[in-house]
Amino acid sequence: MGKHDRMKMPFKHLISFEKLLTKYDEHLKGDDPFLAATAERILAVEKGFPELRNGFSDFSLLEKNKDLIDRILQDTFTEALSSNEIKVATLPYQGVIIKSSKRFQSIIHEAGDGYEPEIRNVGDDMDYIMSCVVVLNYYYGYKLDFSRPYFYDIPDANGVMRHYRILYNADFIDVIPTDKAKEVTQEDVDELLANPTDIKLWKEKIPP
Repeated sequence: MGKHDRMKMPFKHLISFEKLLTKYDEHLKGDDPFLAATAERILAVEKGFPELRNGFSDFSLLEKNKDLIDRILQDTFTEALSSNEIKVATLPYQGVIIKSSKRFQSIIHEAGDGYEPEIRNVGDDMDYIMSCVVVLNYYYGYKLDFSRPYFYDIPDANGVMRHYRILYNADFIDVIPTDKAKEVTQEDVDELLANPTDIKLWKEKIPP
């Protein structure tokens, strides 16, 4: 998990389960008794751990609170599908694994002891630029289609390299500005799009 602290980024990552826990708050007050009972069990688990809602940047807490986090995420990793779905709860463009399906765990296990998957052909500069795109879309409200395919290249048990395309679901992402957030105009965005690999310009418009 060393990649997330390798360089300064345009935002600070906070892991929070607030959006998911809010859904359980709603289920608890809803009309479905089954959903309400499930919500009650999960919400009882998170009581006494305000950082799970407020967010934390100390990634060691992922391991410390692993059992709690697994409970909170259980509905997003359906047990019936866990052996078939290749699924991971993570941070955008980072190597942090918060929770993963049994199928993903099996793939990593077959790759060998100590294997840590890395996203193919993503260096520090592209990490920064893609993170800026997240900020522009989710905070500033621009609709940039700056998508590019991302892949994990992972060897199987026989040493044959397998290629897995990464698709992100951003339903549980929030971008919250600090007092350092700058105004970004359409003119700025046009300039960035005209210079998609100019890391100096991207850092000027959206500084670390």
